[in-house]
Amino acid sequence: MRKNMVKILVVVSQRKRIRTRKLCEILGLSYATVLNILKELDRMGLVKLGRGFVEAPPFLADLIVQVNSKYPLEEILRGSVPLILSRLFEPKRVKDISAELSITEKYVRNILNALSVRGIVEKLDDRYVLVMDPQLRVLVMQITRILEGVEPEAHVIYRDNYYIVKEVPRGHRANGVLTAFSIYDRYGIPIEPNRDIYLYPPKRISIEEVIIHSLLAAKSKQEYTLIALLYAKYYYVIDHSKLMFYARWFKQEEKLFQLEHYIWGSEEPLFLPWSELEDLARLYNVDLSPYKRKQFNEAIFREIGDKLSEEIRAILFGGAEMVIRGYKTSTKDIDIAFLSKQEMEEFIKTIETLGYEQKSRNDILVYEHKNKTRIDIYLSKIGKIPIVQRILNRVMDKKYGRLRLSLLSDTDLLLVKLISARPRDIEDAKVIIRRGNIDWKELVDTLLEVEFVTKHHYCLLVLTTLEQIEQELKIHIPQKRKLLRITTEHMALYAYKEYGLKDPRDIRKLINISEETIRRILKKKKN
Repeated sequence: MRKNMVKILVVVSQRKRIRTRKLCEILGLSYATVLNILKELDRMGLVKLGRGFVEAPPFLADLIVQVNSKYPLEEILRGSVPLILSRLFEPKRVKDISAELSITEKYVRNILNALSVRGIVEKLDDRYVLVMDPQLRVLVMQITRILEGVEPEAHVIYRDNYYIVKEVPRGHRANGVLTAFSIYDRYGIPIEPNRDIYLYPPKRISIEEVIIHSLLAAKSKQEYTLIALLYAKYYYVIDHSKLMFYARWFKQEEKLFQLEHYIWGSEEPLFLPWSELEDLARLYNVDLSPYKRKQFNEAIFREIGDKLSEEIRAILFGGAEMVIRGYKTSTKDIDIAFLSKQEMEEFIKTIETLGYEQKSRNDILVYEHKNKTRIDIYLSKIGKIPIVQRILNRVMDKKYGRLRLSLLSDTDLLLVKLISARPRDIEDAKVIIRRGNIDWKELVDTLLEVEFVTKHHYCLLVLTTLEQIEQELKIHIPQKRKLLRITTEHMALYAYKEYGLKDPRDIRKLINISEETIRRILKKKKN
């Protein structure tokens, strides 16, 4: 808080209720200055502003007056001092407070030394602790919660240096922006939760964040199943790499994997039986047919190849290719890419004669059949990857009548899975690494060419996924150090620009490089 803000708060607390102009006279401040400060204090919930007067909330007013009679409140409440004091309910070292709040050690030490002279904190060897004054401690706790966007009635679900996710009773006003179950109605799933979930500070919320915040906040199988319903409805719209980023950030990866397994038919302990998901889907008009068991059989390619009026070429990738290669026993969809629009249209015309119907038309054309495997069709790209020549140089062709399918090499199939980054793709990537023949140098070189063509940095995603797999499988990933060395700079900048991570310690949560290296990169960027 600023000095004048603390002065106004103290006077209002002493008077309980005071006219705005009288407040101006007492403090010798202009009406405009006082009114602007009062509006800010009102927004924080520290005062209640009326027409021509202001009131102090009873629960804080007496506390402020009592603490102000013993300690200089202007020093306790100014700037980031309340945040520092809130970390001192137990003895703590300066460097630990600095790391937790991302404030320099010098600043923290200067503050604490000054407050120790005032009797507000005590120094115990190399540690500091807030004095054992119950009123002071309660005030620090309450003010800190308010400054951090946490109202007295709010319960914090998650907190870090960037975000607070909190819940309040339904209908209570809170600082921040609604998220999780509170905004399912925006996505066509109108529900009436018994509480509201907020993200603070406010920002524009993506569906990927809504899903992860929901996993954080869910308390029952019913709520987890509602998350599955939302996930299933927007599965082909969601940016799965962004979803995985937020899952890692908020430590919800394990739940995300369970969510993925559940919507594809696996019974998971967090969720209601699949039959009840189907009941919810009928209630909210969500189509679950893409997730029902229509297992892939290679015979579908022979059937299509026999029906084609001319020979065409396509690239097969994903689960169907893994089945053909013997890397997995089943899959529920076919991912297929075309180099030319003409060949794609011939393929579509043919599958429509077999009873396939188009279900969606975005970046992916989705075709479904009531008895056969769903087909996802791409033009000029393999998932998110453009079809570059070095990929075509490594394909293996298989003929099914007039249909010539090019199967990706293990190297490129793995790269597609790493860049897609859906939980099931990460599971597939583990299988390919274990059983496939990977040219790791080519994987890195192809990744860099893809980034050059698309102007999109996938290295952060690929590296973090490989590190996760390396840890889980207890293996060594070749070329990982080369990948790290080549892409360190733009990965750090990507985390800085795309996700707003300003502190090297936070960026280091995502990429395994030294804080000093990250600082050097960010400093170079700023210059």
